[in-house]
Amino acid sequence: MAEEMVSFFLSWFANPNLIGIGLAFAFGAIWLVGYWPPLFKEPWLWAVLFVSAVLSLTAVSFIQIPLQYLAGQALGHFWSQEVLMRWILLAGIPQVLLSGLVQEGPKLVPVVLW
Repeated sequence: MAEEMVSFFLSWFANPNLIGIGLAFAFGAIWLVGYWPPLFKEPWLWAVLFVSAVLSLTAVSFIQIPLQYLAGQALGHFWSQEVLMRWILLAGIPQVLLSGLVQEGPKLVPVVLW
């Protein structure tokens, strides 16, 4: 599992997705124009923004993947594959909640630091 986490983390840098990067810049530009945060007045906030992005990727790679694996194992321990497949939407709720918690937590870092 450790190899999977490290390879997932490194794949972001080895195989960049140009469409994803372009969409991220487009949505970021729309947000910057609409909100016009004090990023332009305070240069150190750009460092906070960058650290937040790296923390988010790190959290997904090294926290979310193991937690989702363990949640899947726990569900498989209590219910059979047939039951899980029949109730897939309900069984997926813990995975979705873990994803949201792990992914949104590091994005809050700039707010806390500010």
